[in-house]
Amino acid sequence: MRRNYTEAEKQRHLKRYQESGLSQKAYCAKQNLSWTTFKNWKKRANSSDPAAVFAPVTISETAAPYLVVETAEGWRIQIPANCPVEHLQQLFNALRCNHAA
Repeated sequence: MRRNYTEAEKQRHLKRYQESGLSQKAYCAKQNLSWTTFKNWKKRANSSDPAAVFAPVTISETAAPYLVVETAEGWRIQIPANCPVEHLQQLFNALRCNHAA
């Protein structure tokens, strides 16, 4: 019988897989997950849809000389407020690629 997983369960499995050091097939076998289903979750999470990769952002007025980006994994990045947009694009592209690995 096919099981429906919530988005939270899918994200939890994707994170655990990344931390496990196992191959996708080995992780799926250990967790009794369909490898095909897991590959589809991973593909969707790595899609170009920003909503699938990034969390909502709140922007507030500040006099601080830098911006702070905090990730769900606990990373904290301080970026100079006058940082060129091209550099921010490169940073987020690198983070997205790293997240997909």
